[in-house]
Formats: sequence, C-alpha cells, structure tokens
Amino acid sequence: VALLSPVASPAQLPVLGDYWAHDPSTMIKDGSRYYVFTTGKGIPHKYSTDLRNWTYAGQVAPAGPPAWATNAVPGYDPNNWAWAPDIAFFNGKYHLYYSISQWGTIDSAIGLYTSPSLITPTWTDQGKVIQSDASPCCVQPETDLTANNCIDPSILVATNGTVWMAFGSYSDGILVAQLDPSTGKRLNPGVAPTKIASSTTSFFANTTEGACLYQRGGYYYLFLNYGGCCSGVDSTYNIRVGRSSSVTGPYLDQSGTSMLNGGGTVVLESTGR
Repeated sequence: VALLSPVASPAQLPVLGDYWAHDPSTMIKDGSRYYVFTTGKGIPHKYSTDLRNWTYAGQVAPAGPPAWATNAVPGYDPNNWAWAPDIAFFNGKYHLYYSISQWGTIDSAIGLYTSPSLITPTWTDQGKVIQSDASPCCVQPETDLTANNCIDPSILVATNGTVWMAFGSYSDGILVAQLDPSTGKRLNPGVAPTKIASSTTSFFANTTEGACLYQRGGYYYLFLNYGGCCSGVDSTYNIRVGRSSSVTGPYLDQSGTSMLNGGGTVVLESTGR
C-alpha cells in the first residue's frame, strides 16, 4: 500500500529592505529595475534589481495633489491622499493612474501622471481620467458618475493594442472603460463605462473592490477582492476570479455564474486567524 503525502511547496524567500507596500501596483520594469507604486502620501514607490532587495525611490508628487484633484475631492486626507495606483507602458511613456478619495464616500477621482522613464523620471500631471460624486449633495460640473466609486484603477494593455481600465469599489460594482492609447484618458467619455462585476443588487452594499484585469491566451481574467477589509482578524477579504472571451464581459466563474450576479471562483482566502 502506497502512502501518499502532500508535496511540499518551495519555501518563500524573504524580501529585504524597504518592502512594505499597501495596495501595490502592477510590477513594471525599466532597464534593470523592477518598480512598484503604492498607496500613500505623494504616491510612494520602490525598486529592486533582483525582486528581493527593495529600495525606496521617493514620491511621484511630493508637493501634494494637483489643484484639479483638491477641487474634485476637498475632503481628501492630506497624509494619505493617493490610493491604489497602477502603472502601464504604452505610447512611449509610463502611465501612472491613482485615486484620490474621501474615506467612506464616493467623492473620488482617478488621475494620471506620465513619464518617459522611471529610472530618471519626469512626471507630468495629465489631469482627471474620471470622477465620481454623491448625488445630489456633491455633484460638480466635472462629475462623471454618481453611483460608482472612482478608485482602484487597473490598467490592461491588450495584445491587440487596445487599453482598458477597470475600477470601482463597494458602491455599485466594478466597471471597465476603454482608454485612448494616445492620451491615456477615456476613449469615449460620453459613453458610460460597462459594469462587469457586482456582489449584490443593493446600492452601496457591494463588497467588491481592488479589481485586476489580466489577459492570457484567448481569455480576459478579472480578479477581485470580496468582503470587508481593515478590521483585523474580523476582516473577511478574499480574492476571486472570473474569465471572459471579451474584456467587457460577461465574466464567469468555474460554475458558470456571472460576476455580475455575485459569482467568482475563490483564489485565496484567510482561514482562522
């Protein structure tokens, strides 16, 4: 009788240096350096040449958010104003997307900085990509959405050259919008983004956020955080995924349930403490 035992997985190598990261972006490479951008004042970022030893690289915007952003979101936290950045390279430049928001509201916006290099950066504020405000209290002339929260951008440069941004958090699900590769802004700003995931039909009761779009083979994959964060051991965060043959969905889990109807195959979740 053969005794079968689980195959031990390789031990994870420890990371060293300045490795702490909240809401890390997609990892991207410039020259011999790998870069990661994170939530924090000024959009902090760090780099590594071996993926283990990390070095702090400063802030993208040490002087604070641009004037358009402070006008869009006057209640932002000055000590932690840039949230959940993501970065992609297209049209000869690095495009860095970030959120600015007032905690617990949908008074939010996604902005864009560009630079031709990460090793020797020259960051240029490209302004607003999309803005959300609660209705009727807080709508501004620049408001684009009143039911969705414009945070947590995830950028996909598809193999056919098109560029897409998934975003959203809690309020009314996750959306995707096509971007103009020449500007990094929305390709059709007059067209509403497409909803691709929702955990409930009740407004502001969604538990979806932190979207990540990924393409492999003939499929697009949508990874999401479900549940609640920021409550210590009582947090219920878990990561789920669905896939689609179209970047605008529908995204289905392994059982065929749409992520618009609360579907999503669990990838990773906590157990116990």
